[in-house]
Amino acid sequence: LLKMVEPAPLLRKVEQPLLILAADNDPIMMAISARTLRDAAKALPLVHVIETAEGGHAGIIGRDPQWFSDAIALFFRYSATLTPVR
Repeated sequence: LLKMVEPAPLLRKVEQPLLILAADNDPIMMAISARTLRDAAKALPLVHVIETAEGGHAGIIGRDPQWFSDAIALFFRYSATLTPVR
């Protein structure tokens, strides 16, 4: 069942810039999944993974709103320079 929901193998199919924010202390995704995503994304220019030690599951937004806003803004500025895969 877990292999069916593992997102890492699907990253090869990404055709638009994708940002994944992953926290090591996410109780749903867990650190091992964050590392798997990070490693799978290394060779994929459209996929970007930011891994943090803390943040929980979606808690990263409230923990440091300025950091979150800056990360999203930087991603969109960078993404605008990329050519999507068709």
